[in-house]
Amino acid sequence: KDLTVSLGSGAPDQSPSTQSPLNFFYKGMSLDAELAEYERRILRAALDQSGGAQKRAAEALGINYRILRHRLRKYELT
Repeated sequence: KDLTVSLGSGAPDQSPSTQSPLNFFYKGMSLDAELAEYERRILRAALDQSGGAQKRAAEALGINYRILRHRLRKYELT
């Protein structure tokens, strides 16, 4: 099953904080924090889609297994 199907267009959900780029600035959000949360959601979706199989999740994301492991540790998803 293609991972892009479950991630949709790749855009984050349309919560109030992500509806408009202007909201980002008005709410004093951190770009690093927003990008980290987005990456975390993508990693979680890949793991869910692969049934928890990390090698398959890495393949679906088009990244090396070691990179996936590093990012899972970074976001405490292991």
